[in-house]
Amino acid sequence: MRNKPNIAFIDIDNTIADTSNFLKRNGNLNSSIDYLNIDVLVGSRNFIKEKFKDTHKLIFLTHRKLSIKKVTRKWLIKNNFMENNSELFLVANPLDKIHYFKAALLSGCNISILDDLSYNHENDNIIFYKDVINFIKENKLNYFDYSFIMHLNSNN
Repeated sequence: MRNKPNIAFIDIDNTIADTSNFLKRNGNLNSSIDYLNIDVLVGSRNFIKEKFKDTHKLIFLTHRKLSIKKVTRKWLIKNNFMENNSELFLVANPLDKIHYFKAALLSGCNISILDDLSYNHENDNIIFYKDVINFIKENKLNYFDYSFIMHLNSNN
């Protein structure tokens, strides 16, 4: 019997990239250079290296415009996230992440998710993507959520 493949779906903004603090300091992200200058969340990067690096295929799945896919990949490489078997997917709507989770479930994969599933941090009024969170909980996926991410990075 074959072992089930392990997949880690990892979000970028406010999960591994300190996007909200960048926005608070600098305003909107206006250019590709802005995206390259977002600080990494070191606690999240360390967690990924310890928990997933040698045991999971890393799939970076994030809600960003397709026009910045290239600069997003550059940021991942610059900050030592991209491995040989890593992939990057951008979705137009956070709900689209559910399609990726369903496909992995149907393929029989063991799924872990590191994703804050929230937005509006820069305005100090955090809103959660409850439909996606509910799907994750209903399917009993291994989920590392907003609180977990905040705890990982509380010493940075």
